[in-house]
Amino acid sequence: MAYGRTTTAYVSGYVLDRVQVIHAQRTQKRPMVANLKGAILPEQTIVSATWKTNSPWVTIFDPTASISTDGKSTTVSTTFANGGWGSVKVECTLNDGQKFNQMFNVRVVDMPWFDETFQSAGPYSVTTP
Repeated sequence: MAYGRTTTAYVSGYVLDRVQVIHAQRTQKRPMVANLKGAILPEQTIVSATWKTNSPWVTIFDPTASISTDGKSTTVSTTFANGGWGSVKVECTLNDGQKFNQMFNVRVVDMPWFDETFQSAGPYSVTTP
């Protein structure tokens, strides 16, 4: 699937605790991407990815996530819904059994208020097929 502008974290093979910080306004919907291209060897690919959130009312995941055709990145479409803070972690399993994680800290601002409807919480996690 082709995306225009995305919120992308470039995963590091050296700085394993890197955190991508996202500030968004309510009701924005856009893909979140974890790009492992620079962190893994050319022969390594992502075989599965699980996206998790601790605040499913702040970051509402679409029910499906995907892996790029080259196997180097994973994407989940996200609605930045209700005001607050939350964290997102994607766990990527590679074809050789290694696991790489990427963290996102998400802040959704709810001011100024434009009378948007409160959105129901989404799933706590989604996994690629």
